[in-house]
Amino acid sequence: LELLKDSGKLKLEHDTIKNLKSVLQTADLVKFARSMPDQGISSRDRILVEEVVIETKEALPEPTPEEIREREEYQLILAKQRKRKQIKWSVASLGITVIISLSIAIYVYGFYTVRDTILGNPTVKLKTGEWVTSQYGTPPMKISTPKVLKRNKAEGSGTQRFSIGSYDSPFYLDLVFKKSPPNPEKSDQEEEDEASENARQKEKIQQLINEIIQDFQSRGAVNILIKEEEVTTLSGLPALKIFGTLDYPKKGDDNRVRCNYTTHVFDFESGGITMTILYEKEDRYADKIEERIMNSFELIKEL
Repeated sequence: LELLKDSGKLKLEHDTIKNLKSVLQTADLVKFARSMPDQGISSRDRILVEEVVIETKEALPEPTPEEIREREEYQLILAKQRKRKQIKWSVASLGITVIISLSIAIYVYGFYTVRDTILGNPTVKLKTGEWVTSQYGTPPMKISTPKVLKRNKAEGSGTQRFSIGSYDSPFYLDLVFKKSPPNPEKSDQEEEDEASENARQKEKIQQLINEIIQDFQSRGAVNILIKEEEVTTLSGLPALKIFGTLDYPKKGDDNRVRCNYTTHVFDFESGGITMTILYEKEDRYADKIEERIMNSFELIKEL
């Protein structure tokens, strides 16, 4: 302060510097010699320091335009630094939140479900999306599906066809309704001939299997393995289940893809219903979709 005063850069009174020196000397004794000044000295020093601050501030020269620009630039630099720091903290907080959320989701739903949901696996979307329950065909039946079944052109009169996707889709469902022709009256001998009835039934099943194989082969499928069994749906409807695996040349794949297929055949007096489901064998979620669809299958009893 004395150097600035002597150079003319700071206009201070001699008593102001003298008072500050006195206050600093007292403070020095308090800090290093553990001196305990009287209450009056402390009050006096406080007043002196306030006066020094006021007089020093009044004595400061006005800043030059260059100094003002430097201060503004410095404030801009500080603002940018604060903004970068805020961005870093925001990114870090977001990252921590994402990691915690993923950890909880993986614990609850499993790693593959979370991974496939993030990556947009199509069958995960079908499984977890909003399902539709609707009525189709004749004889009328009710079923829940990931999407509304689309009506398609069917071969033969009295045949109705509804489906989701195609053979190239990750999940394919085909629902066909066929009206049964009127049965001619049987003689007593024919009604009593159980062996002939069983033979006709087996022939009908074999014909149906042949039709399924021919349909698959016409689409380019090979290595078709077939099994059959009689099942009952959750609603109590008996059905013939024809299922197995095949290799299908899906679009976009260089090699044929191994697929699972299932065909349920429901036979009624007024007609038959055939429902075929096809999906890739390695799919983690398609079997759950199939199970949910079959559990919802219900025949609507006409009044």
